[in-house]
Amino acid sequence: MSRLVDDLLLLARSDAGVQSMRFEPLDLNEAARLAAARWIPQLHLAAVELSNFTCKQEAIIYADRSSIERLLDILLENACKYSPHGGRIELSTSADAGSVVRSVSDSGIGIPPEQQEKIFERFYRVNPANDGSSQAQGSGLELALARQITEVHRAQIEVQSEPGKGSSFFVQFERLIREPASPNANSQLITRDAMRVVNQPEV
Repeated sequence: MSRLVDDLLLLARSDAGVQSMRFEPLDLNEAARLAAARWIPQLHLAAVELSNFTCKQEAIIYADRSSIERLLDILLENACKYSPHGGRIELSTSADAGSVVRSVSDSGIGIPPEQQEKIFERFYRVNPANDGSSQAQGSGLELALARQITEVHRAQIEVQSEPGKGSSFFVQFERLIREPASPNANSQLITRDAMRVVNQPEV
């Protein structure tokens, strides 16, 4: 119940534009490692195997740490919720010159195509049977909050899923690039639009 209240408050504050966030350079590889560590005990009880793959490149983003932690927890909770006993969850980070993509994939029940456009709506819950029964789980707020977090971070979230074969959620962030150090200046983090990042105020 407390988590539901927290999620409702976060969404309400976002709607009202009164969120309190502290944006700073954040290593998404490290954030994902810590998220995986938080979920290992619960996944162990569910006999669900968890693998976390990081990338060799720096995966630095400009983000509010607590929001990213909540985002990763939502995606891991969702994967655990719909994974069968003995299933598998895979976390993966990839990076290129301008972006960092974090994915969470599971071997669960999957999402029917006609429901995939609706899962980020508030209070919408996936019904795997798609027959009007009450098999859906959760409050229906988690993925709505996940989308809200990505929007605040100017990121994108999408899902790829096939019934009976699991689901994969992808979140794409703008990547911060560390400038090479020079003899007369400290290195700094930049993006393709460096001024926007450097001057972006805390929300």
